[in-house]
Amino acid sequence: MATQLLDGTVADRPRPAPARKPRLVWSSNPVVVLWGTMVGKKVVMAVTGLVLVGFVIGHMLGNLKIFLGAEAIDDEFTKMTAILDLRSSVFGSVRE
Repeated sequence: MATQLLDGTVADRPRPAPARKPRLVWSSNPVVVLWGTMVGKKVVMAVTGLVLVGFVIGHMLGNLKIFLGAEAIDDEFTKMTAILDLRSSVFGSVRE
C-alpha cells in the first residue's frame, strides 16, 4: 500500500496483520454464527437487558403490595411458596 507524503513523494509502508484470521468454515449452529458477529452480541445484550428490567419491575410490583394490606401480602407469599414448590419438584430440593 502506497502512502503519499507531504512533500509529494510516495512511500511504501507494510500492511498491518489482520486482527483475526478469516473463518474458512462456518458452524452449522446458527446461534454460534450469530454470536460470532457484533450484531449477535448486541442482540444478546438487548435480550438480557430486557430480562433484567422485567425482573426489577416484577419485584417492584411485589414489594408495592405492602400498601394493599396484609391479605395482599399473604397472597403474594402463597404464590411465591407455590413457585418454590414447583421449582423444587422440577429441579430437586431447593430448601435445606
